Amino acid sequence: DITELATVDLGSYPVAAVEDCSQKFSTYFDFKRLDVLESGFKKSECVFNRGLFVINSPAWRLQNVTERIEHWMRRHKESNGKLYSFGMSQPPWLLALHRNYKRLGIEWNVRGLGRNVIFEDEKKQLAKLGFDGKYLKKFGITGNQPFVSPLADEAKILHFNGKFKPWKQRRFSQNPPASLCGRHLNRCADLWWKYLSPEADQYLQALHDSSKF
Repeated sequence: DITELATVDLGSYPVAAVEDCSQKFSTYFDFKRLDVLESGFKKSECVFNRGLFVINSPAWRLQNVTERIEHWMRRHKESNGKLYSFGMSQPPWLLALHRNYKRLGIEWNVRGLGRNVIFEDEKKQLAKLGFDGKYLKKFGITGNQPFVSPLADEAKILHFNGKFKPWKQRRFSQNPPASLCGRHLNRCADLWWKYLSPEADQYLQALHDSSKF
């Protein structure tokens, strides 16, 4: 029930979002260029994922957050697209809202469920939460595929970012699962299909069959 987010006290923060320490600022930015433009950013800092965020509109306007985001977009353009990588929306948000957001619990954005690869830094974060290499080996996972999200059991929002979204796949596909969810690592797509009505399922299958999806 996302109405719980409506009661979050953001104080003077313009946004609330989920911190993600499996990715760092060094992933996104060319620090040789960034340090020339503005100091105070560190390569080792955690990012936040804007797949879900709560906005405090008065604070957003008062602190000119939109203008700050547009400022960094202009700087990126002036650098011939070399200031940041991995998307056009996430990086300028990270810069504009640097150290200026309220942390939400990780359960509000359990992400990566539409991916098929898990990176080493993500595995390290899972290990800190008790899901280490021994845990993964019990399920036959030793490499970087598939993506795994044991935290999905406690999720309040499941974020199917990535190209393997369940609504772009056939429901009863025999292909190996792109991602596995929950402590028992079941197919993530099944979590989505569990709540899909038969009518919606038929509609999506028709789109697949007509090659319009």
